[in-house]
Amino acid sequence: MNAIPLPWQERCGWLPAAGAKVLVALSGGVDSAVSAALLHQAGYRVVAATMKTWDEYRDRGAIDPRRAERGCCSMAAVDDCLRITERLGIPYHLYDFQAEFRTAVIDRFVRDYATGRTPSPCVPCNGELKFGHLLAEADRLGCDFIATGHYARRVGAGDEAALLRGVDPDRDQAYFLATLPRAALERSLFPLGGLVKRETRDLAASFALPVATKAESREICFVDDDYRAFLARTGGGGGSPGTFVDREGHPLGTHGGLRNYTIGQRRGLGIAAGAPRYVTELRADSNEVVIGPEADLYRREIEITDPNWLTDPPPDGRVRAQIRSTHRAAPASLTATADRLYLRFDDPVRAPAPGQTVALFAADRLLGGGTLERVID
Repeated sequence: MNAIPLPWQERCGWLPAAGAKVLVALSGGVDSAVSAALLHQAGYRVVAATMKTWDEYRDRGAIDPRRAERGCCSMAAVDDCLRITERLGIPYHLYDFQAEFRTAVIDRFVRDYATGRTPSPCVPCNGELKFGHLLAEADRLGCDFIATGHYARRVGAGDEAALLRGVDPDRDQAYFLATLPRAALERSLFPLGGLVKRETRDLAASFALPVATKAESREICFVDDDYRAFLARTGGGGGSPGTFVDREGHPLGTHGGLRNYTIGQRRGLGIAAGAPRYVTELRADSNEVVIGPEADLYRREIEITDPNWLTDPPPDGRVRAQIRSTHRAAPASLTATADRLYLRFDDPVRAPAPGQTVALFAADRLLGGGTLERVID
């Protein structure tokens, strides 16, 4: 391969000395392929590994010869990984993590929607599989570090390691790493953190990677169609019709099942009103979907469970909190107890929903995060 005239090492953050053995989580997409190529060219001993986490055919119950599996966990992606590793000349391992994925991600996804919650499935996939089970495989293979294609920056060595947002605001993925174990951060590398997506594409072409022009993967790797159709196929709960109500509990009509709605939703309600109406609350106990004006979506105080810290909590309690991947982090005051956090935003934020991951930042540094358990005010 030709040398790449790009100072990516200085831009991505901290890296160990060349020669370290690194297990790269290879998905078959452009980002992870370029991560592997950059590390390999820089003199690291790179081993690639793919997690086979989902069988689309099993999900649908039959093989459709007109369609191929797609997504980062498909067999089509495995074929791409084989071509990538052949091009780079690096060892490759394929792991069957379907049972672990079902427990950590699928079962939680189905359960949350059945009970009126809004999950962030990529977060447990990262925290429990990539930086949990796959890191254990890195130990077995004698790898010092694990690397992924996330657009985030790791700075500092050892227990001084810190995780920062990626420099590309359109691609930054620090939010999805909010539950990364602190010990795992010390062994994690993110080669793309200092790049913008255009540069990654250019690098893929320079390396002559077979996936250089491959399209972006979909947001939820295991959902090929609409997530509501996926939930219906699983046979999980939340599909029984119930009642649309206003904030005071007055009936407004019949809904088609709690799992079909999310807080902030406007379309597909089938409610005639003189002004726009939104889903503002999901009441699982009574199977009610609360409908109201947009103003009712703005809330100020939330409760967070399962807190995870990548560093010590800020002594002054001031953070910037991001309640979903597309949300701009907002300033808030933090109060911590032994097992949960309470956040009060300086200004109300739109549509916080139980089940969402909340990522906590100080400027660009990811402090940690947890699960939004309850909207208080």
